[in-house]
Amino acid sequence: MAHYYDHVLLIIATLGSTLFGIVFFMLVFLNEVVRHFVSLIFRYKYKNKIQLVTDGADAVHRTGRTMVVGIMKTDKPVSPKEFVACYKDLISKQRDLKTGQRVYEKLEKVLIKKFGYACWATDDNFGIEKQCRVLTKKVNYKANLEKLIRQLEQDMGEDKPQWEVVIVPQYCGKK
Repeated sequence: MAHYYDHVLLIIATLGSTLFGIVFFMLVFLNEVVRHFVSLIFRYKYKNKIQLVTDGADAVHRTGRTMVVGIMKTDKPVSPKEFVACYKDLISKQRDLKTGQRVYEKLEKVLIKKFGYACWATDDNFGIEKQCRVLTKKVNYKANLEKLIRQLEQDMGEDKPQWEVVIVPQYCGKK
């Protein structure tokens, strides 16, 4: 009798794992079909100004609208005008050798959510000048800089790309 139950359990386990695999495959397939139709809707309704995020890494971190804050210490002060010139001359012109696409094109797009999907929206009013500002207060200590960084890491709206360059011209760097 125990041998009979072992066979029944084996059959149930096999059917369960097969059913799970089929359901999982169907959900993945259905998601891809829906994403395809949503992307077609975006293409025709918004004239390619809104596109679904295709790189999962872009969408995974989209819990809020906060983007990464990076710090770069320079030997000499950098003015917003110098940064803008650097961006226009070096960064915005970079192209992928294989595809020919601009490498940093996403910097000019806004990460939004449409119909529950993460999307890249073209910012028609993008200007690198709007992404750069100078901090007026002096930052003396590393602890003050860390506090400033936490303040800068607030959620950013969907009115412009969710990144900015904040120039801290008076950082001493003491402990």
